[in-house]
Amino acid sequence: MILSRFHSYLLLLTGLLLFIPVINVLAQARLILNNGGIINITQGAILVIDNPAANAITRNSSGHIISEGESNRIQWKIGTTAASYTIPWGFSTTNYIPVSFTTASAAGSGLFQFSTYRTPWNNSSQLPTGIATFTNTSGADNSAKVLDRFWQINAQSYTTKPTLTNLLFTYIDVEHSVASNTITESSLQAQRYNTTSNVWGDYAPSGTVNTTNNTVTVASLTSANLFAWWTLVDQASPLPIDLLSFSAEPIGSIVKLDWTTASELNNNHFTIQRSSGEGDFADIGEVKGTGSSSVSRQYSFSDLNALSGRSYYRLKQTDFDGVTKFSDVRKVDMDELSLTSLTVFPNPTTTNEFSLDFHEALKNPTSVTVYDLLGKLVFNDIVNPGITIYTINLVNSPAGVYVVKTLNTQASFQQVVLK
Repeated sequence: MILSRFHSYLLLLTGLLLFIPVINVLAQARLILNNGGIINITQGAILVIDNPAANAITRNSSGHIISEGESNRIQWKIGTTAASYTIPWGFSTTNYIPVSFTTASAAGSGLFQFSTYRTPWNNSSQLPTGIATFTNTSGADNSAKVLDRFWQINAQSYTTKPTLTNLLFTYIDVEHSVASNTITESSLQAQRYNTTSNVWGDYAPSGTVNTTNNTVTVASLTSANLFAWWTLVDQASPLPIDLLSFSAEPIGSIVKLDWTTASELNNNHFTIQRSSGEGDFADIGEVKGTGSSSVSRQYSFSDLNALSGRSYYRLKQTDFDGVTKFSDVRKVDMDELSLTSLTVFPNPTTTNEFSLDFHEALKNPTSVTVYDLLGKLVFNDIVNPGITIYTINLVNSPAGVYVVKTLNTQASFQQVVLK
């Protein structure tokens, strides 16, 4: 091996096995692997490549670089160079398992951090740092359906991360066929973890498997989907399709539920369930799912018969094959409001008009406001004393659910109206 500031490349000779604490390959230098040369990066060391050219790491016929640890890294300052790159990973002295891709459309003087390592069959025991979940859509440990290897492809310090095409992962047969795994090799696809949202499921399993060459290739990847940690998963049991958000909020006398899915796979429907806290959850409604989608979807449901006091809500998501999964529980505290002294009619209304019946003539000026389910004010007026029936026209508002509020010095009342 030649390592010198006065040479333009590094040459690894036949059969050379190295322990690398730190190697810094200078700008415009090249690392050339010849005739079975092997670099073994250990103990959290970093092999730094400052030359952005695609041939800054070159493998001639044989040789490879061993990582086998998330912190045993290659740091390659690729920047905005648009080219096809190969990371010549290997395992032990015999297995060549490269990662390759083509970059485009990057902005900024960024770099990539690369590493890879094999795990036991129960991958959940050796997750990369920062990964918080490793369950399937039913909430069970998904290790048996995930290849026993992780890859780091970490684009850093970019103004705009590059897009990637032909992102190729290479695996070894034993990483899917060990006895405790139940992986169908022909179903392997790539999936990555979103460290911003802490979910896997906002990126559905993708890629084409070649079981002869032991590769999975993702045809294209947007910059928005370029996160650090990847693995290969049996597409029949993807890593969790989680909710990005789920809220339950009181609006007047109703409770509005909103939720957003990261992505969906075979999602038949959601069942909305409610509990008073004194017994089991009961079904109060159903919302149809999208089926399968690789983009986020937004849903909502309004409980028009909300319980007074404290209640609890959750979602039950059901796949087409009947498999179910439950969301976290949301607590709602409703004010104890009496609605007996205010009547809205007709309700629902088939026109733009409805009326308020105060049941007796008002003795004081009374404020009347109408809000939509997003809390937006759509009507506001002061009703003079002496009025018993007051009519409201919402000609400029779309069909939907509205909350009517009245307020004077003696009392305040609320009612829901359907238009």
